[in-house]
Amino acid sequence: MKASNYLAKLPREATIKSIQVLKDYDLITLDVPIASQKLCPHCGSNDCVIKDSDTIQTVRHIPCNHRSTVVSFHKRRLLCKGCHSSFYDTPYWIHPSLRMTQALYDSILLDLTQSSPSPRSQDTSHLH
Repeated sequence: MKASNYLAKLPREATIKSIQVLKDYDLITLDVPIASQKLCPHCGSNDCVIKDSDTIQTVRHIPCNHRSTVVSFHKRRLLCKGCHSSFYDTPYWIHPSLRMTQALYDSILLDLTQSSPSPRSQDTSHLH
């Protein structure tokens, strides 16, 4: 496992191409290899080819040194040879419905569960 990927909570198979320090956030650009076999979400076939890879996706990532961080990578569109439908390859480390990494999503959930007061610790004296 690459130490830089581990420390930044990035997938081990990704390669960091560049890190740019911008005014409001840090931008990490990744090179992400495509999975060797990708199943079509429509028919379940694993006979899929890359249709294009020109789309760049940018998602929010966990902060580093109290600065916002975003990750950018090529989002690949695949074509199923079985049913001729096309779909985007969504990496496992990206939240399926939000524009953030799974690491950021998990971090937010952890923060919310740790900071919420338990029902017993709330002051109920005003209810009597």
